[in-house]
Parts: sequence; C-alpha cells; structure tokens
Amino acid sequence: MKAIFVDTSALYALFSASDTSHGEAVAILRQIHRRRSPLVTTDLVLVESYVLVHARGGLDALLEFRATLGRSAWLQTMTTSSEQQADAWELLKRRTDKGYSFIDAASFVVMRALGIQQAFSFDAHFSQEGFERLGSSSVRR
Repeated sequence: MKAIFVDTSALYALFSASDTSHGEAVAILRQIHRRRSPLVTTDLVLVESYVLVHARGGLDALLEFRATLGRSAWLQTMTTSSEQQADAWELLKRRTDKGYSFIDAASFVVMRALGIQQAFSFDAHFSQEGFERLGSSSVRR
C-alpha cells in the first residue's frame, strides 16, 4: 500500500467543521481509509497545524486537536532531519517563483525521500511541485 502525505490544510479541514473544505476532507479521509493507505506527516506540519488551530480556535481547540491526533494510530509522524531541512532551504532557493513556505519545501523533500506521490492537501503548491493532490479547494492557511 502506498502512503499518503497529510498536510496542514487537510488536518485543519478535518478538525474544523466550519472550514469550507471540511466535508470534502471527511469524504477523502473515508476513501483513504477504505484503501487502507498509511498516512504520513512531519513534525513541522504538526507544529504548523498547532499554530493554526491555536490562532483560529484558542487554547481549548488546540488541546482538543492535539488529543485527537494523539489518539490516531493511523497517522505516522516523521521527524524532519537537519539534512532534509537543509535540502528544503535549497529547494526554496530554486523555486522562488512558487511562493512555497519552508514547511511546504520540507514536506516535498520528505515525500521524495519516502517515495510518496500523493498528498492529502488543499494547498496547490503540492500540485505545482508535481505531486498528486487529494483535495480540490484552493490554498487556505
């Protein structure tokens, strides 16, 4: 089974019922579950997600979000190595026209290192970088 990378935009859409992509995110997650595809993210994506949830929902939402993620045995979190972070900086230097964030670039580096081709994301940058994106809505962060 091929793993699927999970981005902040998907994590937030799943967690927040008021997010405009919530319904689509839940439907995509159900499809992924039926295929029994492993889910992978990074420590950097989690930190970005924590910041987003805290900023939009406050401390109670952040604690609930963290507890929800903590109960998931399905989502594997990869620690981004210093070498991968260095590679992400190099990728950013080569893609100045794209508007990628550092966390986007690090995600791309990790995905390539793990041979992951699909991203559960609503961020068009994943498509721009050549990955198959599961999620059709525009970028929202």
